[in-house]
Amino acid sequence: MPMQCCECENYQMVDAEVEERLTVAGRAFVVVVPGTECLQCGNTYLRYDAMIAVKRSVAMELVRHGDVNAETFKYMRKTIPMSVAELAPLLHVAPETVSRWESGEQPIEPNAAALLALMVVEAIEGRSTCIDHLKATLDPISWPEVTRLAPDVSVIAADAAPKDLPAGFDGHFPLEPAVQDSAAKRREQGARAARPRGDQRLGLEAAFA
Repeated sequence: MPMQCCECENYQMVDAEVEERLTVAGRAFVVVVPGTECLQCGNTYLRYDAMIAVKRSVAMELVRHGDVNAETFKYMRKTIPMSVAELAPLLHVAPETVSRWESGEQPIEPNAAALLALMVVEAIEGRSTCIDHLKATLDPISWPEVTRLAPDVSVIAADAAPKDLPAGFDGHFPLEPAVQDSAAKRREQGARAARPRGDQRLGLEAAFA
């Protein structure tokens, strides 16, 4: 079914670039996004995805400028989107505290503002690393007796190596004593497992006696 203009009820609608204007905390924004225009009355419409894009682009500018106040904090929270009840535990504060921040009754804690800004950036980029980590602090995962890791060394940049290395350094660092001992034990265990057992040696000796 073709789209109908809500203003003049005309069906002649065309794709057009739409300028969306909005003001947040006294800052004026003009965002140009794809939309639809009525050929008869000139009324314009935004798709839902374009509306989300407008809000996210404004939130990103607020983050980039580091503009933190009651209204910008609330705007960025809604951009994620997240309710006061959902955000408060992640910041380790009561929901009433977040409400007071957003009403201007209480100064916003800088660390909370920085975490919210990071959540906004990650939400726009389709990531949730920060939120996932904050949730983990609320319900820590139990540790195994030993945690075995296999890092991807190939992703480490060349400039990550320490500076002022001695001449002739071949790029290998000596292991810590505890690590050396552990590696030595593993080598000894491997060698022991590879050697024939006593009864096996006796069997061979008896066979060729």
